[in-house]
Amino acid sequence: MKKHMTRSLCCLLALLLCLGSAIYTPAAQDDPTQVSFTVTLATGKTTDYATLKVQDKDGKTMPCQEDEYGYDTYNYLLPAGDYTYTATYQSGSQTASGNFTVAAGESRRISVQLTYTQYKVRFNTTPQNATVALYKNGASGAYGDPILPDEQGYYTIIFGQYRYTVSAEGYTPVSKTFNATDTALKNNNYVITVKLESPADKLLTQADNALFNVSGDGLAMIEYSGMHSDPDFGHYADIDSDDQDVNVQSAIEAYLAKKVKSDYPITVTVDKVENDQWDEDYTVIDKNGKKIWEGDLVKYLFSDTIAPIRYGSYQSCFDSTKTEHVGFYVDWSVTDKEYMRKDLGYWINMVNAKIVGNKFDNSELLEV
Repeated sequence: MKKHMTRSLCCLLALLLCLGSAIYTPAAQDDPTQVSFTVTLATGKTTDYATLKVQDKDGKTMPCQEDEYGYDTYNYLLPAGDYTYTATYQSGSQTASGNFTVAAGESRRISVQLTYTQYKVRFNTTPQNATVALYKNGASGAYGDPILPDEQGYYTIIFGQYRYTVSAEGYTPVSKTFNATDTALKNNNYVITVKLESPADKLLTQADNALFNVSGDGLAMIEYSGMHSDPDFGHYADIDSDDQDVNVQSAIEAYLAKKVKSDYPITVTVDKVENDQWDEDYTVIDKNGKKIWEGDLVKYLFSDTIAPIRYGSYQSCFDSTKTEHVGFYVDWSVTDKEYMRKDLGYWINMVNAKIVGNKFDNSELLEV
């Protein structure tokens, strides 16, 4: 009997131990823990539309849980460890970041407070002393108080629409609106460039447009007749149809005087003369806009030597082995400088030489 009772007691103890094992199981270190986030906007309202990213201490992005429709939520199942989070809203106009620790078996709810991102905007104005007035657009459409720059000239703005007015005495003011999150603003490193137009600038723009509308980027001189023409727009000015020696600059200035209303005279200078091969060529029109003719006289300024321009075959230098060319050239053979090169383009474009007359009206120059 005694042995039987002892055996029963042992069985009872064993049974109790088994039941205790079933009732209590310590949490394993790698069991995931439920972590939930609540994101609040800078305005104080909660949102489900912010972008939330959670990373472990090694920088690995942790996946979030999805709802019944397959959309991301702010709920995570995370193993015990240290983590960081970043939250962004509306193209980064509001942001937040932080870190937290997850302990095994401990569920957590973390509150994330977004704050407005601040953008440093600078204005690059012409003229440099222009005045900038910057305002933020309110919800009602009205603009608030002016936003003032710091000591370095930067304007601090947050998400929203803004309007600026740039003005300077003697210039036409410019007013425009922009958004703090505009891609163009970001691509320009948050520098807004504004060039004001003065009355003179406006006149020059009108003059440039008047010429461009009939000629494109340059003036096409057809067969050196002085007739300004463009295949797309047709003739606009008879510069020299009567074969008189007319200055191209003067002819264009006269044309602009008719087309552009101005209280001030508009002057024209020749920037560059090119031939029909787009090569720079001053053998027909010099840099002063004056047409060059056969029989004109070229003066070499370093020696005051004068020689006529001719048309025909020539060799660039006195060396008879040089290649023969056909075209306009300076005939130095009538002077004591016959060894000098003859190609007209060199003298008109490259060295200190100028047209001083022609052999018909100024023949005495050749007798010097």
